[in-house]
Amino acid sequence: MLKGLHHIHYLIRNRDQMVAYMERTFGMKPDRLLEDEEGEWKEVQYFVGPAILKMTEHAPGTKHAKLVEEHGPGVHHVYWGVDDIVEATRQLKAQGTTLLGDKEQGFRDGFRDGSKSPHGYYESYVDPKDSLGIEFRLVHAPNSMSIAIARTPK
Repeated sequence: MLKGLHHIHYLIRNRDQMVAYMERTFGMKPDRLLEDEEGEWKEVQYFVGPAILKMTEHAPGTKHAKLVEEHGPGVHHVYWGVDDIVEATRQLKAQGTTLLGDKEQGFRDGFRDGSKSPHGYYESYVDPKDSLGIEFRLVHAPNSMSIAIARTPK
């Protein structure tokens, strides 16, 4: 079912410092720099092989900034690519796996509607209560690991 790593997302303290670190240490320049219109987050993205490395700085007082304050920077989540999110969701539900579902967040039938996803793709979350404390996140990534949608500038 899992076809490969789609992206790994880190919460960080300072995007500009991280960009400088990545260039100095690994010789990498950002593939995308993003900011939300409300000024709540700033993100840098690097395309590493078939996967995306995302690092996001959140504005003080936001829920994610509080996580960084309390626990330090680190991995926020990992997304695994599947060829067909609808079929993967169906299979998981058929075998009794509990998926997170919140209609207010745009989830329907165990997966989140692509129009609701911040980066335009379909995603599904396995309830960590069902998976030994790990929230597996799946993302629709056809053709084994196509991330063209995520790479398209908004």
